[in-house]
Amino acid sequence: MIPHVSDIISKLRQDKRLTLDDFGSRIGYSGGYVGKLERGEMDITDSAIQRLSKNLNIPLYNLLVPHRAREPKPNLSALNGSELSFNQVEIGLQKGTYEIRAISPLYDIYYNCSNNKFDDLIELSVKSGISEERLKCITGSLYHTPGTPIITSEAALICNSLSKKFCELFAVVGQNIYDINTENVAYTLEKYVELHRAQTRNYSVFGDDITDDEVRFLEQQLFVYRKLQLRSNHSSAQ
Repeated sequence: MIPHVSDIISKLRQDKRLTLDDFGSRIGYSGGYVGKLERGEMDITDSAIQRLSKNLNIPLYNLLVPHRAREPKPNLSALNGSELSFNQVEIGLQKGTYEIRAISPLYDIYYNCSNNKFDDLIELSVKSGISEERLKCITGSLYHTPGTPIITSEAALICNSLSKKFCELFAVVGQNIYDINTENVAYTLEKYVELHRAQTRNYSVFGDDITDDEVRFLEQQLFVYRKLQLRSNHSSAQ
């Protein structure tokens, strides 16, 4: 899951073994204000996030992700990132140093499923080719551990299916909140997904002589068939 900012502030203070007042003095706020933030009694502002980042030497992206991930339209573009080699990013993801997590717009799909509203999930499954069960794990990862870690190809398929950028649906979370490379990983994934999301479907199985109109027709028929099939599965399960 992506932790709440209040939990991060509490952990940072406790790790440094500071009182509320001592921690507050380090970031330019009163101890009472820090206590309200930790208890979730007050929403933290963007300016407070920036002050935390500056005074505690925490990369801004690493605080913006938990701050904005639950907003209706979060803006989590890694504007200050630098591109890494894709192999370096993949190794970091495989080792668990970094994780791809869904943010609010994707979590809405998971939330609708909990209320027996499966249309968005079915449509995304049909378009992406990712199973419904796996999509539930991915879309719910804002608050829950996705089981098997989300991989780059899954993120690219989902972004392509929804015609969204990586930063509009996903964020990168690192094990170490002080890690400056977390934003670089996010930046690299943004670039990768933008480069490849239009190339995730391959129609060569139909033959080389198929026309664009025929491809569109076959895709529409496949979409309708899979949607009806998945709806039938849901009806049988109820």
